[in-house]
Amino acid sequence: MDNSLLQPLAQACAEEGRYEFMLTINPLRVVGGTGSPVNPVALF
Repeated sequence: MDNSLLQPLAQACAEEGRYEFMLTINPLRVVGGTGSPVNPVALF
């Protein structure tokens, strides 16, 4: 991923006092596609 904005994630980690999380990167399902935008999701 290029140009990830991680500052809000770092702030949320500091507020929660937790720095371990699960990160999933979910692409769009495009039949026959060779690429798509992704939706990164961090779960605490």
